[in-house]
Amino acid sequence: MYSFRNSPLAENNQRGSGGSLWRLLIEFLAIYLLYSLAASTVVSTVVLIDSWQDLMPLFNRMFAGEAGATELLMETLNDAMMQRAGLLTQLFSNGLLILFTVLCVRLIDRRSPVSVGMTRRRAIPWFIAGIAAGALLMGIVIGICAATGAVRVTGFNGISAGFVLFFFAFLVQGTAEEVLVRGFLFTGSLRVLPLAGAAGLSSLLFALMHWGNAGVNVIGLVNLTLFGVFAALLSMRCGNIWLCCGLHASWNFVQGCVFGCPTSGVFLTDSLFTVELPAPRQLTNGGAFGPEGGIVVTQVLLLAVFALLYPPKKFMKPDKPQVSDAGGDQF
Repeated sequence: MYSFRNSPLAENNQRGSGGSLWRLLIEFLAIYLLYSLAASTVVSTVVLIDSWQDLMPLFNRMFAGEAGATELLMETLNDAMMQRAGLLTQLFSNGLLILFTVLCVRLIDRRSPVSVGMTRRRAIPWFIAGIAAGALLMGIVIGICAATGAVRVTGFNGISAGFVLFFFAFLVQGTAEEVLVRGFLFTGSLRVLPLAGAAGLSSLLFALMHWGNAGVNVIGLVNLTLFGVFAALLSMRCGNIWLCCGLHASWNFVQGCVFGCPTSGVFLTDSLFTVELPAPRQLTNGGAFGPEGGIVVTQVLLLAVFALLYPPKKFMKPDKPQVSDAGGDQF
């Protein structure tokens, strides 16, 4: 089994180096709640502006006291949030999550960027490698599903402006979740828990962040936990979070915008292909939650975790530890 003791993240977050688990969890919850409130405000504002002509008559009917007008207004608002403008705003608003996490790390915890895996050294190459890795892994998942009849390609839509915008939006969204969960929570947990405990805790909370998504199922929650473990180990092996950021972003983008599958229960408006997920094969394709709710993803992630724990010699050797803030590794 590979030893992670020489990982830069382990060196920079040694057990007993500061903080408490309860404080870490309270900060994590506070960051996420603050982001949720701010993002909801931004998304609601954009959706109201974008759909004002459709919503204005419903507001008038609601203020006039018409029966059922309020329910119809809320249904229309929810539908608008699932259209292109609403979805893109939701994804891009994850930039606020990055901002709040960075502010907490620097101003409250007084931790260095290196300690949360946000190094400047080879950041772009790592990120690009992650994009390629995420596309490869999701391509394998969809390929297996297609070969077993669990996914059927029914059309080709071509590349639209929305498709391109979603690519950049997912870069923000994938990076944000990795900065919060792997960069902040996982590395902070390493200071008070052994590696297995830190990876397990951060992965369980990552899965619970998706608890309210449409179509979520037990397999989906298991797979999200497995993805968290995989990403935690991968960040330890790399010595930074950048490869995980690119991988997470690409995993979601390829799943939803290339192959047109639900992404953690969310249907996207612009995809390269149109696919069908046959209902009798929900155990494989994940049904309404998407491939992440199926056993193919379970198998792929288990193999990926195994490959990290038992790699060939000298495979993916982590960067040399970077302990101080010197050398330009600043936010």
